[in-house]
Amino acid sequence: MQWTRVLADPVVNAIEITPQTGVGVSVSPNNMTLTSSQTQQFTASVTGTANTAVAWSVYPAIGSISSTGLYTAPANLTSAQTLTATATSLTDQITTGTAAISLVPSGAIRVNAGGPAYTDLQGNLWSADTGFSGGGIYSVTSTITGTTAPALYQDERYGAFSYQFPVVNGTHTVILKFAELYFTSTSQRTFNVSINGQTVLTNFDIVAAAGSSLKASDQQFSVNVTNGQIAIQLIPVVSTPTLNAIEID
Repeated sequence: MQWTRVLADPVVNAIEITPQTGVGVSVSPNNMTLTSSQTQQFTASVTGTANTAVAWSVYPAIGSISSTGLYTAPANLTSAQTLTATATSLTDQITTGTAAISLVPSGAIRVNAGGPAYTDLQGNLWSADTGFSGGGIYSVTSTITGTTAPALYQDERYGAFSYQFPVVNGTHTVILKFAELYFTSTSQRTFNVSINGQTVLTNFDIVAAAGSSLKASDQQFSVNVTNGQIAIQLIPVVSTPTLNAIEID
């Protein structure tokens, strides 16, 4: 290796030289979403050597993984976390294969879009706005009708935006909560909504669905998840989309 001076002097901070042994390690499945106390058996495939033994580890050290690749999630999860399960070849200990593990708390996901944390009359905790990409926030102090939790509908995320949440695979109920806080008539705001790439609302008009502005309208969908996530995208048609709260069971 040679560095040649152009402007000022060349610098380097570290050098790593890895021998090419021909050994390869891959892990299956390469990603998985789990909740409290769930388990997942990982399998390592080793090529380039007759010795196919591996050592298993997980980082950060949350939950445990056995010598045979069986991972067990911790019994108590309070927040979503991402881990890496690693299989290291015992023949060539610099060669590894990895898999991503997403840990999600059990129970419903409840998010107050555009607003702070909130506890409803049933004692359910709605987290402050999280999981979003794009958009802005807006709020009012006006009275919201058609609901026992008006505070959820007094703030919103608006614009071209999306939400994404890690969940365990299977069937989930997704409830999107809307109230029109700005316009007063139909056809002034329409938008499309997709969940995991499938359109669930087309030219949705909150005032038309609720019957008036400042009135709650909840839209419920059944979603079969196979990729460990629920992605919600709102696409403008007339003006900008808005969303007040999200509940996923």
